[in-house]
Parts: sequence; structure tokens; C-alpha cells
Amino acid sequence: MSELTPQDKTIMISLPYRVGIWISQVDDVENRKMDDKKEEKVLEIAIQKMAQSHRKMPFAANIMKQIENSKGQWKNWKALSDEKTVLADLETVITKCETSLKPDQVKQYKQAVWQTGILVAQAYDESFDPDGEMHVNHFAEWVGSFFSAPKLQKAPENMSEKEKSALKKLRAVLKQ
Repeated sequence: MSELTPQDKTIMISLPYRVGIWISQVDDVENRKMDDKKEEKVLEIAIQKMAQSHRKMPFAANIMKQIENSKGQWKNWKALSDEKTVLADLETVITKCETSLKPDQVKQYKQAVWQTGILVAQAYDESFDPDGEMHVNHFAEWVGSFFSAPKLQKAPENMSEKEKSALKKLRAVLKQ
């Protein structure tokens, strides 16, 4: 990571958080922002849990720990969380990471970004939520494993079409 510029490192560290914010804003419940708040809470919990997964994925856990320690920057990062900016920054950072990081570090980073996106997308059922509660299917299981987020084809029912579409775009950048 020493070959990355300080600006590249900052962007790299901010991206998992920014991906989570972008996904949380893709689909809003009419006249309420409850879904965004609950999805942002899941994002914060996911960051905390993944930061503790140092034995399974040390590089990604270190990135998540840096995100957690940069909470004072989250408001600034949130302002840079629109789809176009997030995907462009992610594509640039992954290209730079592939030339300056070990392959397993790049893989861990991509997995952390993907898992963050999918956990946030699943956090709230915008299509049907009669009790106004957060639905986090298998949240602890996926964060605990920190390896195998479900494939997009196996997306849970509580994920909206807009979220599935956003995740397809995210997946396309991560697979390049």
C-alpha cells in the first residue's frame, strides 16, 4: 500500500463506506427516510464487525478499522457517495491496487466492498415492511464469515429491484 499516494489511500479507505451509503440511498421509502437510517446503522455495524475479522481477512479488516477510526470524515465521504462518483473512484482504486498490492489483498478489498454493499441492500425491505422494522437476513452469519457474501443470483426477497440493479453495477466494477 506504500506505493499508493495519500489521496489514493484516502479514497481506497473511504470506498467501502461510500458504497454502503450509495446502496442505502438507491431506494427510498416514500415520505420517510427510515430505511436510510436503518441501512446506515447496518453499515456502521458491518464496519465494526469486519474490522474485528483480522484473522480471516487481515488486509480488509485493517481497511475497515481505518474506516471506523475515520468516523469524523463520514459526513464528507457521504457527500461523495453518488453512483457515478463511487463507481468511477472504485474502478480507479482497483486498477491502482492491482499494480501495488498483493493479489490476496486486492481480493480481500473487493470482498469487503461487495459484502458491505450487499449487507446494506438487505438491511431494510423497501417493498414490504408492515411493522416498520429492519430485516437483516443472515446478517451475523455473513459478517462473521466475512468470506462468502451471497451471489447476486441468490439475492433475498427483501432486496428491491433498484438495489439489485445497483449491486449488478458494483459487481461489474469489482470483476474487472
